[in-house]
Amino acid sequence: MRLHLADNLSRGIYYEKLIKSDYHNLLFSYLGVASDWENILKSYHNCNVIIDSGAYSAWTQKTKISRNAYLNFCKSARKIIKNIYFVNLDVIPGDYGRKPTKDEI
Repeated sequence: MRLHLADNLSRGIYYEKLIKSDYHNLLFSYLGVASDWENILKSYHNCNVIIDSGAYSAWTQKTKISRNAYLNFCKSARKIIKNIYFVNLDVIPGDYGRKPTKDEI
C-alpha cells in the first residue's frame, strides 16, 4: 500500500519542508496547481504524484473546470513527472448548498 501526502501547494510554511523531505508520494488538486503548474511540478519530478481533478472544490466554489484544459494539463504534466496519476474530472449535479433536481441528475 502506498500512502500519499496531500498538499495545497500554497507555497506556505510547509512547502519548503515538503520539497526537502524524503517523502515521495504526494497528492495535489488540479485547482491548486493550475495557475503555476509547470514550476510546481518540476519540484516533484522524482516523486509519485496523484493529481485530483478538484471537481468537488470547484463545485463548492461555484467555478468550472474545463475538460479540455484539464486534459491538456494531464498530457503536459506527464512529460515532467514519470510516476503521475490523474483522477477523472467529475460532474457534480446541481449547485452547492441545494439538492439537485431530477433533470440535473
